[in-house]
Amino acid sequence: MNYKEILKRSICEITFNKVDGSKRVMRCTLKAECLPEVKANSSKPNRTRKAVEGVVPVFDLEAKGWRSFREDSVVGFKVVE
Repeated sequence: MNYKEILKRSICEITFNKVDGSKRVMRCTLKAECLPEVKANSSKPNRTRKAVEGVVPVFDLEAKGWRSFREDSVVGFKVVE
């Protein structure tokens, strides 16, 4: 399943097993209109992370921050909006 393509169009609820073995349910997206605005004058340097195969970065709508999950740890995935 191509999670990134679905997340770019939708808000989803993903259930996955964390590295510590606990289960996590996350409401997240990659829809442009739901992502935080990038501030050009930010005092923080422009951070970019190297893409890791099998790891999907997403914006967690409840935590209001960037999180990620491993594709092979997903046990549930549904589009909610």
